[in-house]
Formats: sequence, structure tokens, C-alpha cells
Amino acid sequence: MMPIFYLPISYPDRETFFQLLDLLQKYQVPMVEIGLPATNPFLDGELIQRINHQLLQAGLSTAELTKILLQIREKYTFQVVLMTYKEGVERFSLQELPMDLYAGILCVDAVLSQITFPKQVALVSPASKAVDVKTQCVLSHTFIYLMSHSGKTGEKVSLENAPYQEILPLLKHYSKDPVYVGFGVKNAQDVSCIRDSGADGAIVGTEFLHQYELGGLSQIEQYLQSFQ
Repeated sequence: MMPIFYLPISYPDRETFFQLLDLLQKYQVPMVEIGLPATNPFLDGELIQRINHQLLQAGLSTAELTKILLQIREKYTFQVVLMTYKEGVERFSLQELPMDLYAGILCVDAVLSQITFPKQVALVSPASKAVDVKTQCVLSHTFIYLMSHSGKTGEKVSLENAPYQEILPLLKHYSKDPVYVGFGVKNAQDVSCIRDSGADGAIVGTEFLHQYELGGLSQIEQYLQSFQ
């Protein structure tokens, strides 16, 4: 089963961004997490932090963001989840975006208004308390993002006995939404390990970007083939 992939908006440029989306469509990826930049993406590792800074220097307006999301909706069949920080929500005035342009919004450092943002995706740490997990399950929409460990994206992690496995049964008990595990997911073996643990799927972020930087579009195509 194909995982969800994370891709910063307009990375590394507008043309290549859509070429990457073409490949994700070709290999029938069910959902793409589109990253919106912030000045301090503290939960992300060095690679994604660098990309965030590059994208901010290039500039992106709310109007441009809306145009890109419209193009994605018209061209592709996968679902789109927007991932950002509270700063990104405010910077890009996400409350003004038509809600039919995305399936969910993941704001990693704030709980947004349920009235303004009814499609919030909960980010759950394996260190969360049971009462917090129950609340997050009630508020979450589309799916639940479960961190494999408490740390940053891109770190090396052993997924066989990772901390997320202790809290996964609680999430499955309290929520009917699928639970996807991210942080440290690099290959098809990791995805299989996560599925075997009882989760519904996996999210690949830093490694997808790393593969592009290693060998461009041809490297990404080989990488996507490895998940089939």
C-alpha cells in the first residue's frame, strides 16, 4: 500500500513541484501532505527547515496559494492535506481558503477554531496522556497523524518497537478515522512494519525530499516504484 507523502508547496520550483505531483498521481498515492512554510518549523529536521527558509525567500501570497490548490484539484485525484504551523495559518490567511480545496489541515503547534477550521487533522505524540488522546480523537478530521516518537522529522528511528505502538490501541478505540504513522518512515519495509502494528498507513516526509535531492525526478520515480 502506498503511503502518504509530504511535499512543500512549490518545491523546488513551481514547474518541478507539479512534475513531482504528476509522479505521485501516476503511482496512485492516495493523499499528499502539502507543506506551507514557516520561519521556525521547530518540529522539522534540518532539510525541511532549509526548504522552508528558501520558500519564504521566494515569496508566496494567499492568492498564489489558492491558484496552486485550484490547479491541483482540477488535475489530480489524490486528497490534499495542508501542513503548517500557526504562523503559516496566519501568514497565508488560511481561513479565507475555500474548504473544498483541501481534505484537512494539520497545524502542528496549535488547536485551531473548529468553527473556522472544521477539517483539522490531529497530531498525536506517543507521550500524550489518555485524556488528551480522547479529546484529539473527537476533534480530528480525515485522519489522525501519530508520531512514531517524540522528536523531529527526518531522525533515524527503529520502528519495530517504537513508542507509538503503546498509544495506537487508544487511538483505534476512540476514533473511527484512520491512523497514519509518520516521523522516521523511509522505505517499504518501514511501511509494512507500521501496517503490521495495526496502524492504517504511513507518512513519508524527509526521505521523499532527500531522494529528490539525491537524483531528481528519475530518483523519485524509482523510489515510488519501490513501494509497489
